Amino acid sequence: FYSSVRRVKCCRLSQGRYNEVALNSTAKFLEARAMIELYYTPTSCSLAAHIALREAEAEYRLNLVKLWKSEEHEIFKQINPLGTVPAVKIDTTVLTENVAIMTYIASLYPEKKLMPEGQLEIAECTAYMCWLSSSVQIARRQFRAPQRFSTEARSYESISSNGRDKFLGFLELIENRLEDRQWVMGEHYTVADGYLLVFFAWALSDQIEMSRYKYFSEFKERMLTRGAVRQALEYEKNILVQL
Repeated sequence: FYSSVRRVKCCRLSQGRYNEVALNSTAKFLEARAMIELYYTPTSCSLAAHIALREAEAEYRLNLVKLWKSEEHEIFKQINPLGTVPAVKIDTTVLTENVAIMTYIASLYPEKKLMPEGQLEIAECTAYMCWLSSSVQIARRQFRAPQRFSTEARSYESISSNGRDKFLGFLELIENRLEDRQWVMGEHYTVADGYLLVFFAWALSDQIEMSRYKYFSEFKERMLTRGAVRQALEYEKNILVQL
């Protein structure tokens, strides 16, 4: 794997503050300083976790995994038996799935406010990310890789067409949500926004005419003004910064 490291200055608590915090809070603080290794593949949904790490200004290492190379994919399975990205390694623990990874990152850096503050709002944000993962992402996969849904080659065309129709329908739902919102959760940016941007990039690479999605397009432009987002996109040479 190819890797690079991002290091940021660790924040320090004053001596008085150390005297105030409970033992479990200190443990969480120390955990937040642990190096996070992200295994990612350009053009994949791991971009969302990459953005989250940069937004959090975390200390992390990026490990490029070329999933399209079977030999490298098999080696990667020794780290993550599922063979999927994103995956993060913290000490000896490997965590998979975007929703879990981004929620974890947000919890380590609460001062960055990458998740909403209220419990109900946190649940709503998590639910939205789960919808992106379990519905929108699967529809797009069906559209682009019908062979993963059937062994019957003659059914690929209809599977792909059905997936495209569902994906387009989901883009309409995203457009409707953003009509009166600056971000997924309203006025404040969260990790869900980084995840949502992945789908705009995918739709663009699929040659879907995105100009017809006015509010989604405006959302994309707002995202591109965020330094952490642009850094992640440029690092991965994403289509959104190659236009």
